[in-house]
Amino acid sequence: MKIINREISWLHFNSRLLQEASNPDVPLMERVKFLGIYSNNLDEFYRVRVASINRLIKFNKANYPEKVEEASVLRTEILNYIQERQKDFTAIKDKLFKELEVNNLYILNEKTLKN
Repeated sequence: MKIINREISWLHFNSRLLQEASNPDVPLMERVKFLGIYSNNLDEFYRVRVASINRLIKFNKANYPEKVEEASVLRTEILNYIQERQKDFTAIKDKLFKELEVNNLYILNEKTLKN
């Protein structure tokens, strides 16, 4: 039996939100919400969990080199996983935004607003 690290497990859980956001059986606005929740969760994950791993690496180099190596491997695994999910996120977001436009709904930002 393989034990999955809690951070990796959490990332897999959060990825379920992307699956829901891409599911055409889910109403459009609910899919947009799932995408937003995924993004907010990932922001918090970086602020709390990745920051903790970075602190562990930074402050334990001299005293616990084996823990630093473990944390470094974990950080690399996390960043690789997130990078792959970011591709999914972008593709899903682009598709959802097109579906919104078809329904005359637009998400605007400062770049899309005209003077």
